[in-house]
Amino acid sequence: MNVSIDKTAIDIDESTAINLQATNFFGPPAADRNYEISINASRKYFYSRDFSEYNFNHKLPNSVYFDRKFYEGKTDFEGKASYNYRLEQEYQDMGLINADVYSTVFDETGRPVNRKNTITVSTQDSYFGVATDRYYAATNSPYEYKIIALDKDVKVQSII
Repeated sequence: MNVSIDKTAIDIDESTAINLQATNFFGPPAADRNYEISINASRKYFYSRDFSEYNFNHKLPNSVYFDRKFYEGKTDFEGKASYNYRLEQEYQDMGLINADVYSTVFDETGRPVNRKNTITVSTQDSYFGVATDRYYAATNSPYEYKIIALDKDVKVQSII
């Protein structure tokens, strides 16, 4: 089984096609076979090697969780199936999201053949990092913060 994904890195307002191509052991297409696509999303840590002193991992409310998506069907006469994936708009401004795509096609005996792919979804235009000059601050003394804004490609947008 081959799984191809049109774009493995997308923005929240984009979608990407997940394409399955199932073949039998000796090459003919695996037509009319059951398949399943399961998508599990989770937050991904945003990090910049060039700005390692900055922390981009900002805490979200405990009530935020990602629903597991599950789709099933049958392959066509050429052994193909496809699905268009798009992350819901309710996850806007939650950082980077990894969507793990688990694709399974079942052979004529019901034995599963699996593949895993990952799609990275950027849910915002800028990622803000905060850096401090020390871990503890004394009472009545100034405490300096540095703030940086990077885009999803880790290019500097602004430094304060």
